[in-house]
Amino acid sequence: MTLRIRDEDRELAALVDRIRTDRGFDAGIYKPSFVKRRLAVRLRAREVETYAAYARLLATDPREYDALLAVFAVTLTCFFRDPGAFRALTEQVLAPLVTARTTSDRRRLRIWSAGCASGEEPYSVAIALLELLGSGRPKWYIDIQATDIDDAALSQARAARYDEFSLRWMEPALRRRYCVRIGDVYRLAPEVVEMVHFRRRDLLRDSFPRRMDLILCRNVLIYFARAEHDALFVRFHAALGPGGALLLGRVEIPPRAARSLFTALDPQEHLYIKLPAQRDGE
Repeated sequence: MTLRIRDEDRELAALVDRIRTDRGFDAGIYKPSFVKRRLAVRLRAREVETYAAYARLLATDPREYDALLAVFAVTLTCFFRDPGAFRALTEQVLAPLVTARTTSDRRRLRIWSAGCASGEEPYSVAIALLELLGSGRPKWYIDIQATDIDDAALSQARAARYDEFSLRWMEPALRRRYCVRIGDVYRLAPEVVEMVHFRRRDLLRDSFPRRMDLILCRNVLIYFARAEHDALFVRFHAALGPGGALLLGRVEIPPRAARSLFTALDPQEHLYIKLPAQRDGE
C-alpha cells in the first residue's frame, strides 16, 4: 500500500511538471488534495485510471488541456480579486506612479486589462486610482483599456451592474462611495465607469496598445500553449512604456524567454517590471 501511494505521488509530481512545462500553469501552488480533486474530474471524463496515463493522454491530445484548465480555473470573478495582488499593485506601482507623475506635472496614466471578462478587474483599478487621486482626479488623464474576446462578457461589463457576490471582497467604505444599490444589484458610480473603455481584442490576432504604464493579464495565459506564451510576453514588453508593470495571475509563470524582458517586482504576487530593451522607447 505504501509503495503504491509513493508511486502515485511520483506520477502526480511528473504530471504537474508536464502541465507547468507545456502551459506555464503551476498547479503546485495548490494543496495536493485540491489538485487531486480537480484532476479526478478529467480522469473520469477521459476514462483513464492513473496520472501517468493522463500525462500520456495530454501528450497525444493537447486539446485536453483546454478542458483541464477549465476545471482548475475559478470562473467566478469579483472586485479586488486576490487582495494581496491588488495591495501590491496599489502600493508598489500605482501610488509611486501617481507621486512621480504629480511631481513631474505629467498627469497621465495608461492601463490595459487584458482578458477583463465582465469588468470587475479594470473597475477595481479605477476605484484604486480614485482613492489615490482624491480631489486631484480632474487634473489627470486616465485611460483604462479593458479587452476580452467574449462579447457577452463585454456587454455585461459595460452595463456596470453587479450582484452582492461580485462585491464580496470590496471594502464596505468603498462600496458606499462607489456603488448604488438598485434592488438586488449594485450600479457603479459614473466616475468609475467613465474611466474604463471596453473593446473586443483577440490576444493572438489583434494589435496591442502602446506605451502602457501597466498591463494586467491574470488567469488568461494558462489557456495558451508555451510557444504562444513566448510571443505574448514579447508583445507585452513592446506594449509597455519604459519601466511599465505587468501583473499576472497567481498560477502563471513567465516563460524562460521572458527573463530578459521582465524582472520581478513582487514575485509572490506575480508582479513584474519591464526591463529596457536595446532600442527601448524608440
